[in-house]
Amino acid sequence: MALDESLYDSLKETFFALENYLNNTQLTREHSELIMKNEELSALLERLDIEAIEEQTKEIELLHEKLHDLKNISDGIRDTLVSGNENGAMLLDIVKSLNAIFGKINTLIV
Repeated sequence: MALDESLYDSLKETFFALENYLNNTQLTREHSELIMKNEELSALLERLDIEAIEEQTKEIELLHEKLHDLKNISDGIRDTLVSGNENGAMLLDIVKSLNAIFGKINTLIV
């Protein structure tokens, strides 16, 4: 099965969307956790190697399903940012989504 880099690309786009949002928003204390999570996302992108993950898995189709699910979460974060409904709940949703990505992807990274 061919290498699927769409998760990496989606996470990178999400990182840049968050960077753009943070750079163009008057930041308050409510944004501090989002800032930290964006830094964590940057670190994840540096160590994420989809090819290495694929080489070490026996159930490649199950892995691709997991990667696709993570991509959907990442895409959802960008959709939330684009919606323009900025409030504390939106920030919390984004942080929860990022935590879900980190929790799921850390089980895949070797």
